[in-house]
Amino acid sequence: MWPSRTHFTMLLAAALPLFVAAPGRARAAADGPSEAPTARTSDATEAWPPSGLHSDAGMSPGTLFEAPPVRRGPIAPGGLALPVVETLGTELVVLSVNRWVRDEPWARVSSNSIGENMRRSWNYDGDGYWVNQLGHPYQGTWSFMAARSSGLGFWASAPLTFGASALWELAGETENPSFNDQVTTTFGGIVLGEILHRFANALRMEGGAWSLAAAVLEPVGVVNARLVGPVDRMHLPASRWQLALGASDGSASAGTGSYRSPFGRFSFTYGLAGDEALQIDRPFDHFVLDVGWAASPDPAADIRARGLLAGGTFQTSSGGGLYGAYLSYDLTSPPGARVSTVALGGGGSVRTELTDDLAVEGDAVVSAVLLGAGGTVTRVEYQAAERDYRFGPGQQALLEARVLAWNRARLGLSVRQYLLFGSDEHPGTELIVHGTASLSIRITRHQGLGLEVSRQVRRAEAGGQLHRSGGSAVCVYWALMGGG
Repeated sequence: MWPSRTHFTMLLAAALPLFVAAPGRARAAADGPSEAPTARTSDATEAWPPSGLHSDAGMSPGTLFEAPPVRRGPIAPGGLALPVVETLGTELVVLSVNRWVRDEPWARVSSNSIGENMRRSWNYDGDGYWVNQLGHPYQGTWSFMAARSSGLGFWASAPLTFGASALWELAGETENPSFNDQVTTTFGGIVLGEILHRFANALRMEGGAWSLAAAVLEPVGVVNARLVGPVDRMHLPASRWQLALGASDGSASAGTGSYRSPFGRFSFTYGLAGDEALQIDRPFDHFVLDVGWAASPDPAADIRARGLLAGGTFQTSSGGGLYGAYLSYDLTSPPGARVSTVALGGGGSVRTELTDDLAVEGDAVVSAVLLGAGGTVTRVEYQAAERDYRFGPGQQALLEARVLAWNRARLGLSVRQYLLFGSDEHPGTELIVHGTASLSIRITRHQGLGLEVSRQVRRAEAGGQLHRSGGSAVCVYWALMGGG
């Protein structure tokens, strides 16, 4: 049984003083001695400058972009007060909109409702899949990016996201606080928040029109850049990216049926395995982001993000790699099924140069799912339920392989597996396996054509019955690409 509201509140009260005391120790341990900075420095400034995306260096499978050394400086934070005030202000604005503009009954918060929430048990809420699994993680990025853009490090910023989520559950709604919101908002917000913050910082360093894009990714960063000061420009590790636009043709045995729609995908790898210049000194010095969308009747969406919390690199006679502990946030909704998780696990990536024109890369990560949500896109198994998916912990795994040839072709294979154990009112299991094969051919220096074929299989046990479903999709696309 999950802890009661009283037990969880006592845990918060005991843990938050430790979190508040941690930033100074975390920064001192992470940064080490360095020369005094001329402007505010942050580990978040280690992102790629957009101008580097079109560098010819690193385009060949036999070579990697040699990033200049990164200057490590101590973080000069704007203090904890600034992000706390910004977080409280943001939550107050959202609460006011829900209460006075949208006139939501659950937003009529009072001292009595807060007191009742302090005594109630935590439960799983009945919000829709997209609200719980995408909306809440994005809400978690607000407090995390407020702390990061004010100069706090990763470990100093994470507790603020945890506290902001708990505050909203207790004082932002009149309904019972939700255990799933607390977990997903916190960990999903940390993963997405760190990646968005690094992207935004890189764009701000580039200046010009890129600053507008940075403001869209991290609005609070615009404010804090003026209140606290600019960040130092820092040289960054080799990266790889691809923007794909095309058409998708998919079908499913349950839910959406057949569809044809536009298709888009953005993939980014920050810090390439095998790069001799890569240093793993801080959380997310290596991360992978993959975002895809097909406008099917029920959107076929993918958001897969993982970052290396702690780890290292290694070199071999023919390449090298990296390894360590990963924190990840996944949301995938292929035809006919959907699953979303926040997970903590371990694994690594490797690159081997077979010849000057041929290289092989691989990734393997196995994780414990802290909390996941899974089900079909229609109420097939849960006719009487308020929501059409179940919550629970579980396990997930990733196995990927890529062959890069002649600076022109890239063949990729990947298998992702998700297993959830229902811990809400829907006991049972949820198993989803998703496989993808892709081929891209570079036509010009930065443009190419590609083909992606995917297949997913779902096997679920619910209500004493076994349910099987599956789906597939074929995507043809034009791609803009850069990096190694």
